Amino acid sequence: MKLPMLPQDKANHFIYGLIIFAVVAIISNAMFGLGVCTIAAFAKELYDLQHVDRHTPDIYDAIWTIAGGVIGFIVAFLVK
Repeated sequence: MKLPMLPQDKANHFIYGLIIFAVVAIISNAMFGLGVCTIAAFAKELYDLQHVDRHTPDIYDAIWTIAGGVIGFIVAFLVK
């Protein structure tokens, strides 16, 4: 059985979401980290909509960024 490949762009969004979550959660707490990750995900896509000609905003990019934060949140909850 061949597993599906995740596109590089979506994988990058996931990793960045996880990093944003981790940094903020270490400084503050996990819930705040997830909130900042969510805001950053939508802010990035809004920025792309307004300022980047070669890139169109994609709701799935935001979802993958938030997914990285959610996985970090789950891990933080389980470790606690």
